[in-house]
Amino acid sequence: MPFGPPSGFGPRPAFPIARIGAAVTLAAGLIVLFCSLLNLYTVTVTPSAADTSNYNDIPSGTVDVGIGFYNVAPLPAPVTALAIPLLMLVAALTALPGVLGRGAQGALVSAVAAIAATLLSLVLMIANPLPSVELSGKLATDFSKETNFSSIDDLVSRVVDVGPGAGLIIALIVGLLGSAGAVLSYLQIGARKPDGAPGPVGPVPPAPGAPYGQPGMGFTGQMPRIVDGPLQPGQPGPGGPGNQPGAW
Repeated sequence: MPFGPPSGFGPRPAFPIARIGAAVTLAAGLIVLFCSLLNLYTVTVTPSAADTSNYNDIPSGTVDVGIGFYNVAPLPAPVTALAIPLLMLVAALTALPGVLGRGAQGALVSAVAAIAATLLSLVLMIANPLPSVELSGKLATDFSKETNFSSIDDLVSRVVDVGPGAGLIIALIVGLLGSAGAVLSYLQIGARKPDGAPGPVGPVPPAPGAPYGQPGMGFTGQMPRIVDGPLQPGQPGPGGPGNQPGAW
């Protein structure tokens, strides 16, 4: 009958929780990759907002323009926006071993990549992709006189409305979920070895009275020291049984 610890005892591995976290990160990376095909920013232009006493024949209506992650013309996307789907793809690929239950080789890399992509999405949510233009000298004076606006930035802020697109919003929300899953997976299987893992076994000293070299009794390869002196009653002599070469 095999011997061993009873079932139900001992430390339980945290593998299921780590696997769920890695699966969330993997799904988040794929979702962000596909959602990067949507708009990064949406730009709404209202020409009638620039109507002044000098220009009273501007038609009403709006012009909606979408800036994608991969746009290069006519309104190019910020170069840093390309890092969002790439970082989430790295997070998804490095989380794949955790989903398959093959340890925590990429848990730390997955967490760092997902958090970096989420922070970058947050920064792009706040940032304004439009450039700032300043006029000086007679050009600025004539512009103010003709349009009743103090600067071009004032005119642009009145006419152009820039907001985050669907792709950037989804990237931020899904990135938060993916970051949480990656951190959870790292804390479970990446930070330290499971509790209760056996450590190195040190040498065991021989038991009192055990024959020299008995297996499992801490044999160190050193010969026992023989002390000269009078024999005690009942102790075998040098030529007696037990002291012959090879008796052990």
